[in-house]
Amino acid sequence: MGLVSSILQWCKLLPKFISLLVANLPDPANCARCRAVYPQRNSAVVRHHGPQARPLPWVALRLRDSFVVASYNGHMHDLPKNAMTAGSTDDWLALGLGQKHTNEEQAEYYVVYNYVLHNPFSNRSLPLPELDAVLVQDRSLVRKFLMRSTVDDFIAVITTNRNRPLIVFQRGKGVWSPEPWAAPYTYLIDIAFLGDKLYAITTAEDLIPLDLALDGDGRPMVAMGTRVIKKSPRYDCYELLATFHEEDNGQNEEEEDDEEEEEEEDNDLAWEMNCSEEFARDVEPGNITIISRHLIESHGKLLMVRHRRQFHPVNPDALWVTLKVDVFEADFSTHSWVPLTGGLGGGRALFVSMDFSKSVSAPCGEVEEDAIYFMNTREVFNMKSGTSSPSKFDRGVTWVFPPEYQL
Repeated sequence: MGLVSSILQWCKLLPKFISLLVANLPDPANCARCRAVYPQRNSAVVRHHGPQARPLPWVALRLRDSFVVASYNGHMHDLPKNAMTAGSTDDWLALGLGQKHTNEEQAEYYVVYNYVLHNPFSNRSLPLPELDAVLVQDRSLVRKFLMRSTVDDFIAVITTNRNRPLIVFQRGKGVWSPEPWAAPYTYLIDIAFLGDKLYAITTAEDLIPLDLALDGDGRPMVAMGTRVIKKSPRYDCYELLATFHEEDNGQNEEEEDDEEEEEEEDNDLAWEMNCSEEFARDVEPGNITIISRHLIESHGKLLMVRHRRQFHPVNPDALWVTLKVDVFEADFSTHSWVPLTGGLGGGRALFVSMDFSKSVSAPCGEVEEDAIYFMNTREVFNMKSGTSSPSKFDRGVTWVFPPEYQL
C-alpha cells in the first residue's frame, strides 16, 4: 500500500514538476519539445479551469534558421523554410518569403521576394501581390501589419521604407501610400483600428486619425484628420522636416549616377524608421534602457502602453527586465492621455509584442485579469500590484490567437 500511495502522490505532482521545468528552460525549442512529451498537462489545465476556458495564445518563434508557431501545450506548426514572420493579426500571420544574403562586411540580411498571408490553424495561405508590388527585393522591414477585420478588408502596414512609411491596401483593389518623406507618416510608430477608423501614434505620443475609403475607381484612399492628442510642439514642424528631407534627397540624387545603388543605400539607412523603440536618455552610463509604445484597442477605447525595460546580460533567462509600465486611455473630449491606475478597468488583459498586441476578456482559463503579458521580456505585469513576474510563454516574435478569440 505504501508503494501504491507514493506512486499516486508522484502522479499528482508530475504536472507541477513539468510546468516548473518548462518555465526555466531558456531555449524555446526545448520548451516546446518538453511540453509535447507531456500533453496531459493541457487537459489538466482545462479540467481545473473549466471546459469554457479558451486556449492560450500561440507564439511565432524562431528555431535556428526557420520559424514555427508553437502552442503552450506542445503543438507546433512549421512555416516554410524560406519564410520569415513579418507581422500578425489575430489568427493570421504575414510571412515574407525570400532568401538570406551576405554583404561585404559578412553581415547577413534577408531579401523578401513576395509576401503571403498564412493561417496556421486552417493551414490556408493567400498571396499579397499588392504588397509585393511596392515592398519586395529590398532591405526594408515591416514594422506593423494590421488587418481591419477579415482578409478582404483594409490592411495597413508600417514599414522602414522612407519612401513608403505607410501602406494601405485591399486585396484585389490596389494600394495607397503617401508621397516619399510625407509628414507625419514618417513618424508613425504604431497603429490600431477603432471601428472603421485607423489611428496612429508617434514617438511624441501624438494620436492621429486616418480615414480609409475607396475612391471612385474602387482603389484605397486615406485622409488624415485633425490630431486627437497633441503632445509635442516639435511635431508642429512636420511640413518643415518633410521639406528638408526632400531637398536633401534631391541633392543626393544629383550626386548619384546609379539610381538602384541609391535606392539600396536609402533602405540601408532606413532601419530606424517608424520604430516603436527608443533608447532612454535619463539613465546611468553603461545601462541600456529602452522605451517602447504600443497602441491597442480595448472595449471600444484606445489604450497606449508605455513599456520601459533594461538590458541584463548576466541573466541569460531574462535578458530584458521590466522597469516601469504606464497605461493610458485616450480621452477624445479633453484631447489627452488619461493614466489608468489600479488596473485596466476590469474584465480584460493585454498581450503585447512589437508586431501585434491584443486586448482579451479576462479572467479566462490561465489568463489573469488586469495583467499585461509582454513577449519581449517574457514577463506578466500585474496592473493592480505594479509588479512583474515570469510568464509561461516563450520569447517569440509575435502573438497568434486561435479562432476562439475571434468569436
